[in-house]
Amino acid sequence: MKKDSKSPFLHSMKVAIIIIGLIILYAIGFSVTKVNLEETKSEIRQKQLIRIIRALVQPDLFSYDTVDTFIQTKILAPCTGNAYSGIAVDPSNSAPYLTLSTYCSNPGDPITVEGFNFEASEQMFVQFIPPNGVKLTLGQAVTDDTGHFTLDTKIPKNRESEQPQTIQVKTSVYAGNLKISGTLKDTWNKIVETLFLALLSTTVGFVFALPLSFFAAKNLMERLKTDFMNISLTLILFPIGFYLGLKIVQIMIRSISGLTISPVIAAVGCILFALLTFLLLRQLLSSQSIPGEHDTKGFKSTLAKIAAGISIIVFCILLSEVFILAGDSLAKSLGAFAFLGEFVRDVGEILEMVLPLGAGIAVSFIIGSLGGKISKRILAEQSAWFKKVISIILSVAAFAGLCLLLMNALNFLYEFKKMREINVYTGIIGGLIGLVLGLVFKPNYEIRIGNVIYFITRSVFNILRSIESLVMVIVFVVWVGIGPFAGSLALALHTIAALGKMYSEQVENISEGPLEAIQATGANLVQQVVYAVIPQIIPPYIAFTLYRWDQNVRMSTIIGFAGGGGIGFLLQQNINLLNYRAASVQMIAIAVVVSLMDYLSGYVRNKIV
Repeated sequence: MKKDSKSPFLHSMKVAIIIIGLIILYAIGFSVTKVNLEETKSEIRQKQLIRIIRALVQPDLFSYDTVDTFIQTKILAPCTGNAYSGIAVDPSNSAPYLTLSTYCSNPGDPITVEGFNFEASEQMFVQFIPPNGVKLTLGQAVTDDTGHFTLDTKIPKNRESEQPQTIQVKTSVYAGNLKISGTLKDTWNKIVETLFLALLSTTVGFVFALPLSFFAAKNLMERLKTDFMNISLTLILFPIGFYLGLKIVQIMIRSISGLTISPVIAAVGCILFALLTFLLLRQLLSSQSIPGEHDTKGFKSTLAKIAAGISIIVFCILLSEVFILAGDSLAKSLGAFAFLGEFVRDVGEILEMVLPLGAGIAVSFIIGSLGGKISKRILAEQSAWFKKVISIILSVAAFAGLCLLLMNALNFLYEFKKMREINVYTGIIGGLIGLVLGLVFKPNYEIRIGNVIYFITRSVFNILRSIESLVMVIVFVVWVGIGPFAGSLALALHTIAALGKMYSEQVENISEGPLEAIQATGANLVQQVVYAVIPQIIPPYIAFTLYRWDQNVRMSTIIGFAGGGGIGFLLQQNINLLNYRAASVQMIAIAVVVSLMDYLSGYVRNKIV
């Protein structure tokens, strides 16, 4: 075999080119990031860095009561013809005193302030006090080992007075016993707020991410198929069902809430409708028709389903009223524990808020499911030309309505002008699209609708995950105001997307054996999820949820910088005020809580998972 003599040389050239390329790459990186090593050698920068580091390693954890002493001297500004020599001092006295380079000066002129007999290494502010009493800081000074300091400053402008004006230094002497500082108390309150902020956002994220994750699991959704006519019917019936469910429940809530009822009557009604719902559901589950036998109880079964649905809605409305009324009563009677009553009331209001939306979604699915039955009957019993005509008509109506809904959603965001004309053109375009699709596809053409649902759900998750909570909280602050509530909403929205993605990926990694076995029995998608998927995903779901709670604790310290509450809000204030000793307390609290959360979540995962 002939040896290639050029290969070592070519290899060396490749290595050299790679090294040169990396050098150029990092050189560009240094240039873009504006690395300035000369700035790090600046004496001023080094002093500032040392001052901050010293403050951070001296957290304001404990404090003493202090007694303040004010050391003053006088100065005449502007300098008039009257001679003025200031306040006489006795240099032999051991008490602190001030001297000035001149006791008669004009506004804007330089002046040197000296202090003697102060505590060593004491930090103090030198202030100028005109006759109106408004204090102006001339500068900050630090005494040396002998208790002496010198400060070169200027007399403030626009502070002329014929009377002598005051230059003052405040000294503080410790008195009393050691106690917890106010900074530590504020930090404790905010760290508790941060923990519960993260807990609530994780809980809300879990509740919404759990059902949505199944729609983002490809192995489940790719099994979902339907015919073209069913899709058209579903696109028509879904919005109608949502609107009907939403409006009916809103009317029912207004009607029941408008009645003046006591908590006892609301509770009794809630119990009665709960019992009625149980009886109706038991009747529905027990009255199963035998396959192949004509169902003579179809009408009664439909009425029972409608009655059960109405009973459930009335039960939920009455339950929300019970919570609201009981919460108001408890808040007035519990005194220091009034927050428990407020919590009960908030739960009732949340139930009342989400009930119309939940009912709209439920009714839309119920009515939408009728599309499958109608399309199967048409495809099974009607002639080919009739099926084609019906399919085209439904397709035109479905896509025209879909385009109109999308355009009106865009109009809500962009506020188009001449919306009537736009709706006409949008309906025509949507109808043409539906016409083309109706002509191209056969009524029984099989479409993998699950892949479409999968793509939409994953896209929504990816979009929400790409927007950081720090950005989301800015929007929620405008909506609900500055505070932890805005932070909870921002973290919850991001948590829904993050947990939804992790949950769905875990569903995609389950064992296919149990799923195929359940599917072989003729189980529908819901039954497949309940009996074949959920038993396999409980341990990892618990682990992911605990991990997300731990992550939300860390993220909540950042969203406070944008008004999201929690300890981050307090940390930002202290950093802006250059109060680094107080900021150090918050940093220590964050580190301790994050470490404890890590150990706690790890322990729980080991025990449960």
